Amino acid sequence: MASLPKYPGSRRDLAVVVEQGVPVAALLDTARRTSSASAEDILEKCWVFDVYTGTGIADNHKSVAVALSYRSDARTLTDAEISELETQILTTWQAELGAQLRAL
Repeated sequence: MASLPKYPGSRRDLAVVVEQGVPVAALLDTARRTSSASAEDILEKCWVFDVYTGTGIADNHKSVAVALSYRSDARTLTDAEISELETQILTTWQAELGAQLRAL
């Protein structure tokens, strides 16, 4: 039986709009790679929980909602640390996959 983590985790959700042809796996792989390249890999796991096309989304595009779970085995993370990695992930998604943060 696995023991409970010593330090709390944090979950954040991001919804981005990408072209229909962009595989959702590419978003997940890019997020993991970006976190692995950071000073401390704090992205514990990530997964897609919604894909939407329709009203409010441009033709030939889809909205993909991704859950990002952050945790450190060494300490409690700060909001600033999580936000910094989240910004790096969004920047990489934009540069490599043409993703745009979805506006409400």
